[in-house]
Amino acid sequence: MTLLWTFSVAFSNYQLFKDSLFSHKIVSYPRSSPSTYPNKPVCVITGATSGLGLSTACKLSKEGYVVVIGLMIGTNYIGPFVMTKLLLPLLESSHVSSKIVNVTSFTHRAVTNMQVDEGTVYGKKFLKSKQYPYAQIYEYSKLCLLLFSYELHRQLCQMGKSHQIFVNVANPRVVQTNIMREVPASLSWVAFFVLKRLRLLESSECGNDSIIDAALVPPGTSGAYFFWGKGRTINSSALSQDAKLAHELWETTSNLLSVTPFGN
Repeated sequence: MTLLWTFSVAFSNYQLFKDSLFSHKIVSYPRSSPSTYPNKPVCVITGATSGLGLSTACKLSKEGYVVVIGLMIGTNYIGPFVMTKLLLPLLESSHVSSKIVNVTSFTHRAVTNMQVDEGTVYGKKFLKSKQYPYAQIYEYSKLCLLLFSYELHRQLCQMGKSHQIFVNVANPRVVQTNIMREVPASLSWVAFFVLKRLRLLESSECGNDSIIDAALVPPGTSGAYFFWGKGRTINSSALSQDAKLAHELWETTSNLLSVTPFGN
């Protein structure tokens, strides 16, 4: 897992470097200041379970946003799904535009296949292991969050509300937290040492640039995957962009939680 995660973040940076240096197709967005708005806009931040959430909230509050932070219980997916469902009617009725920023991770690339059923959504299939597979659940939950975000964006477009509610995903920089609690301490130390040497390791105060970018992006931008600051976006994994899989996950989660599908 340590090697796979290190490779995943290295691959994402390679993609960013390649697009920037050779193809010039990299898409980046400027930040817009909410101070020009007549009313304070709302920004929903989900998926941030470490110091990134707090530091992001502080920065956005200074920018003039009303910030709502989702605290994850169990996984990084069910919480955002339910909270978004509860908040969506308020966002729809608001006379100002709203932004939903879901905080994901490069570790979603470690998931190469996925079967959507009640067991996977609830996480029951992971309980078959002798030890709690924290890393595997983390990767899976971040992939689910991506699939959910893209499906929400598509459904808002179909309902004609994409001009009012914008959904984007942010991948913050690598921060030295207890994310590798499952691996031996020696391997965790090596991974963080390598990332630090490659200058890919940041503090929580400096590692949230992409979250701020996604929150401050000009109105009209939705369905984008912000990666590592400077307004830059890249493509998430091919699996995360599977529209059929995303819809299956959406329907299964709604049925399990007895949640009425959005727009109904």
